[in-house]
Amino acid sequence: MLDVLGFAPALERAELVITGEGSLDEQTLHGKAPAGVAAAARAAGKEVVAVCGRLALPAQALGGPGFGGRIR
Repeated sequence: MLDVLGFAPALERAELVITGEGSLDEQTLHGKAPAGVAAAARAAGKEVVAVCGRLALPAQALGGPGFGGRIR
């Protein structure tokens, strides 16, 4: 899906990547779009922030896929 949306060229121009999901949980870490976005951005050296309605992951689980910033 990222290829279809032209994510790679947009990522090159980005200074910060913001992604989101209703619930950031264990399913997120196993192939859902926000984890894919975070992994690609991390590989490109970009900071990633996730916005979610519900956070069901411990802080230490967020660094693996590349989510950064503070948890609020």
